[in-house]
Amino acid sequence: MCGSTSMARSRLYRFLDKIRDGPGDCWEWAGHINPNGYGSCKHNGVQTVAHRAAWELMRGPIPDTLYVLHRCDVRSCVNPKHLFLGTQADNKQDEISKNRNYKLLKTQCSKGHPYTDANTHHTKNGRRCKICQDRMNHENYIRRTSG
Repeated sequence: MCGSTSMARSRLYRFLDKIRDGPGDCWEWAGHINPNGYGSCKHNGVQTVAHRAAWELMRGPIPDTLYVLHRCDVRSCVNPKHLFLGTQADNKQDEISKNRNYKLLKTQCSKGHPYTDANTHHTKNGRRCKICQDRMNHENYIRRTSG
């Protein structure tokens, strides 16, 4: 048997040893979980999320421009049947379609003003409270004009 094949098999077995049954048919990562709820491990000498390592170990290389996304929405799941490749835009769309975008779930700004159609300005980077934006613009104007 080729040395590199044996080494790859050994890495796969070590990886599989850190999996336990999860909800449904998820394979839950039993190793380190990062603060965002994703499994974390060292893979090819680099610290990475466990679902990326799972993809590479069981499906192959990941193109630089793509992410490994979860169909099941269980962040610690490493079951390759629950994973798919997508762009950052695919990831955002998946997040929005499953109501996981916490910013869109917020009903008011940090100052407590409601996000209504009349009080919300939509930008390419998200949304802003018009009351807060107007107040900030006014304060900046006063600062600039008062010598």
